[in-house]
Amino acid sequence: MKKTFKWKLAQRLEKKWWQNYLRKKSPSDYLKWKAEYWLNLLGKCKTILPINDQLKALDAGCGPAGIFMILANCEVTAVDPLLADYQWDLSHFDPAAYPWVDFLSVAFEDYNTEEQFDLVFSMNAINHFSDLQFSVRKLCEVLKKEGYLIVTIDAHNHQWAKRALRLMPLDALHPHQYDDLEYIAMFEKNGCTLLEHLRYQQAYLFDHHLFIFQKN
Repeated sequence: MKKTFKWKLAQRLEKKWWQNYLRKKSPSDYLKWKAEYWLNLLGKCKTILPINDQLKALDAGCGPAGIFMILANCEVTAVDPLLADYQWDLSHFDPAAYPWVDFLSVAFEDYNTEEQFDLVFSMNAINHFSDLQFSVRKLCEVLKKEGYLIVTIDAHNHQWAKRALRLMPLDALHPHQYDDLEYIAMFEKNGCTLLEHLRYQQAYLFDHHLFIFQKN
């Protein structure tokens, strides 16, 4: 799929962000903290996810320390266009440390598979995708019937800020600007039912949301 300049810029900035963010962090300390973060996040959910049942899971837009870290009892595919860069540039990311994961350094839009998954995760990633509508549809398509789709995302709290950031490229890391109800509607339009909505972190402009959907 053809990538826009806006998306390419966002990817370059994303890589630079990770380099700066992790530069002074101990790999062992950071990875321990990140695994605890994922466990704490799922622990706050009322929906009990079957992550210990040797199911097939997809981590779409996984980054160098995605939720794949805590899915050792699943057969995991992790997809991200910057994985090759992370492997060479970041000591915090070692694919060999996760033998249960098949890592693919490819944009999710270009990930071709006929496989379907019991669990699909997209954690703080969908507003980084090049073609958001296409990617939302694809996330739902690769999910098995009655499977679980777990999404976290920063969503706008104010309509004025959403409109402003759509018009002005002040948030170049994130090509897409939506509120929580708009994100929910995208997934429901593609055959998924919202089971749970958790406002995980709160701030003035954006709240960090967790959505759990189930495919109809």
